[in-house]
Amino acid sequence: MLSTSYWLGHPSVTISTGSNPRVFIAFDYSYNTLLELWGIAILNNSRIGNNSWEEQDYWFFLFSYKYPSIYASGDNIYVVWEGRFIIFNWDLIFLKSTDNGLTWSDPTIIENAATWDDEEYPWVVANGQEVYIFYLNSTTGYICMVESHDRGDTWSDVFPVSDEGSGENGSGENIYRTVSAIYSGGKVYVVWTDKRNGNDDIYFDKVPEFSAILPLIFITAIVLVRTRKRKEHQTQ
Repeated sequence: MLSTSYWLGHPSVTISTGSNPRVFIAFDYSYNTLLELWGIAILNNSRIGNNSWEEQDYWFFLFSYKYPSIYASGDNIYVVWEGRFIIFNWDLIFLKSTDNGLTWSDPTIIENAATWDDEEYPWVVANGQEVYIFYLNSTTGYICMVESHDRGDTWSDVFPVSDEGSGENGSGENIYRTVSAIYSGGKVYVVWTDKRNGNDDIYFDKVPEFSAILPLIFITAIVLVRTRKRKEHQTQ
């Protein structure tokens, strides 16, 4: 598929689910081995089954981009990775397409998650315009999440997913760097490796999608009101 002298790694794959399904692959590559600088590339084909691939590259001088995650919902394609300038701390970089990969936004830092801590190893899932990004705060060891309800134009405050650090003794030390998530049935399910008890254990949690819960509450209220009115009518 792709042959180059660069070192390539950490691929992530998704398939868009709109009118013209396409395969999208994101990965990182080393464009300066001396300074250990990395860029991000995104490949996509014109349709499923076509082995002709287009490539978009994202790199900036003295910046390093690593560990991309990509997810499609309809014609929306969302990409997140970690990035830093020279030796500064790692932040989350977000990129999107709303037209099935025909055009792409500029990469932007998710400011709500940008701290002096290191935000690393992100994972993105989505449902339409609802976007959820999980990541490891490798300074504290906490698994965290930010969410957007407008395709990444604005972001929520940071939510801690884990109840303590995932490193040894609940700290940020000796962390096994992995986070993975999936969206299904109005909830997001997340797993990660946790060393708080001294071993490499697998931890699991689920996050409700609040916009999906509200209609269920309204429907339940309507059913209760109609049932009560029916009972009142029968007693008259």
